[in-house]
Amino acid sequence: MISVSVRMSLSYGNEQIFENFQLQLEPGRLICLLVRSGSGKSTLLRFIAGLIPRQVGSGEVIANDNQPLEGRIAWMSQQDLLLPWLTVKDNVLLPLSPSAMLGELIDSIGI
Repeated sequence: MISVSVRMSLSYGNEQIFENFQLQLEPGRLICLLVRSGSGKSTLLRFIAGLIPRQVGSGEVIANDNQPLEGRIAWMSQQDLLLPWLTVKDNVLLPLSPSAMLGELIDSIGI
C-alpha cells in the first residue's frame, strides 16, 4: 500500500485558494475535509488526482514508492455520473472493460 504526500499552492486569478498547503495520506486511514462550501475541497482532490493543469497550481503529489499516481487513483465527482440503466456492478466495471460495455451502451441508446 502506498502513502501520498501533497504539497501545493493554488490560486484563481488574484484569489489564493491554498498557500504552502501540506497533507500526508496514509494507507488504510480515513481523511475528512470539513470546511465551508466553495473553499476548495474538490479542487484539492482534483489536484491530487492530476485533473488540474499544472499552470493553475504549483506543487507536487508524491507517492512513497516514487511511481506516478496515474492509473492508481479512483475518482468520483460530486455528481455521480452513473449510467442509470446499468447495474451498480456494471457501472463499477465500466472503466475496466470499455470494449465489452460499448455494445450494450450503443444498443441502449438505439444507435
